[in-house]
Amino acid sequence: MIEYIKNNFDYPLIGAEVGVGLGNHAQQIVDNLNLEKLYLIDHWQEYKEGALLIKTYAGKKDFIAEKFVSYDFVEIIELASLEAAKLFQDNYLDFIYIDSS
Repeated sequence: MIEYIKNNFDYPLIGAEVGVGLGNHAQQIVDNLNLEKLYLIDHWQEYKEGALLIKTYAGKKDFIAEKFVSYDFVEIIELASLEAAKLFQDNYLDFIYIDSS
């Protein structure tokens, strides 16, 4: 995805990653794309996947905030994806990377 965007868009982009986890892919986006704004969207809470309770990224928002503190174009949104979607007008974002359950 990053290579495609990098090769096909030559203006500062407004994008979002949904399902940030520990921010590894977000870091790749920041390091490789010309960004005007990047929204990092996750609820960072435990969730159920079938009978399993997944706690992997619960409470990691502070870790993400510290990781991206020096990037003034990064905004962290701590909401579930469907709630966060209500914050954006249609066609506002140039791209969305979805890495979410």
